[in-house]
Amino acid sequence: MEKFGITKVQSLKISSIVILGQGLLAASANSLQSSREVEADQAARSIIGICPRMTSLLYNPDEFWPSEVELPLFEPEIEPHTGILPCMGAILISNLLTHSVSSLTAAHALFAFPDNAGAAFSENLTRIDINARLVRSLRRFPKIPVAKLRKVGIYNIDNLVDWELFQSNGYVLEFPRVEDLALGFADRVHGRSTVTSSVHDILFPAIRMLKVSGLAHSMMNFPAHFPPGSVTLLTLLDEPDVFLKAGYNILSCTQNLFVRSLETESTASGIELATALQRLFRQRLRLRNVAFEGVAYTLPKVINWVWLKWFQFTTHILSVKDIVKLLVQLPRLKTLVLKCQTMPLDDMGADASFDPNGANPVHASLQRFDIETQQYLDMTEIIELVSCLPAISEVGVSRDLVAAMDSCIKALLSKSHVLVREFSQV
Repeated sequence: MEKFGITKVQSLKISSIVILGQGLLAASANSLQSSREVEADQAARSIIGICPRMTSLLYNPDEFWPSEVELPLFEPEIEPHTGILPCMGAILISNLLTHSVSSLTAAHALFAFPDNAGAAFSENLTRIDINARLVRSLRRFPKIPVAKLRKVGIYNIDNLVDWELFQSNGYVLEFPRVEDLALGFADRVHGRSTVTSSVHDILFPAIRMLKVSGLAHSMMNFPAHFPPGSVTLLTLLDEPDVFLKAGYNILSCTQNLFVRSLETESTASGIELATALQRLFRQRLRLRNVAFEGVAYTLPKVINWVWLKWFQFTTHILSVKDIVKLLVQLPRLKTLVLKCQTMPLDDMGADASFDPNGANPVHASLQRFDIETQQYLDMTEIIELVSCLPAISEVGVSRDLVAAMDSCIKALLSKSHVLVREFSQV
């Protein structure tokens, strides 16, 4: 520790250890099992000796410091290392947990956990991350106390969550303080039985953030656990055709939706994906803030989300006519953030409701408009659109266009109050 500038006195104050990246799983890959066990045991004893007051032991497979503002990492491919030659990293983590699990307030069982009768979680546990397949492969796994839990992540779920892992009151399981719940579903392994549970009522009275991946593989009845409007923010990390496969029932739990689509080879055609998305926009949902990131979708032709105030979307080709048609369907919209590949070179303007002279405003309440294109941006059309937005106060464009857009808006439109700045998604 001293070579990193950390004194022994300072190390005694270390309470949290976060392991980053895949290096731990690759350590001693070519060594014999006996030497791995010796090395892992020595490393575990050293860590515990240096940090005797450790109360948090977490793991992030990515090589960056986890940030609360980023979408949390879902790692559906983490599998239990239970072969004849388990990796040193799994042995090390198992040894660390054997010595410290009863005192940890933040712990994980992602790729290793001590399979012995003595392991037990602390009643003060506030965070737990679980690999459901790993846990099912163990002979023993202690019940997880829920009284003080605030953050829970369960990954590699086969269709249904095994709620029996948690301490419950008979048929009722309540997570009184859990604010952040992440569920990662995976395609069920052939021959693996579906989880059954005697717990009937699962309650999350304090839930704020619900994050779900692999929704198409889930058999979970989300409306039963999360009543309408109970979730502050719903985040979906999934394949582009998730709504084609999974439907829309989960969306009733929230007014704020963030969808990040993964770049995968979908079995659905482009037409099928577009159709599924158009059906989504036709649902009469009381969403207030919605953001789509990742792959480019087709901009909705019909959208029934009349309560929407914030909308962020990525598409391929975007014309001012498309923007106008979108705006007139969203009367309460305050912020519109659009990204696209390009705008058409021969766009002839919008329909009759688009009046460059401002006599017939396109939208009465839009205050912020951000647009970014990778190729061509039609400055003339965008300026004419801004002229028909009487409440507009902010316009965001690519950095190289800020000066030109600012001078044009102030000179041609006499809107000196409008702030023109670099494009932003936040």
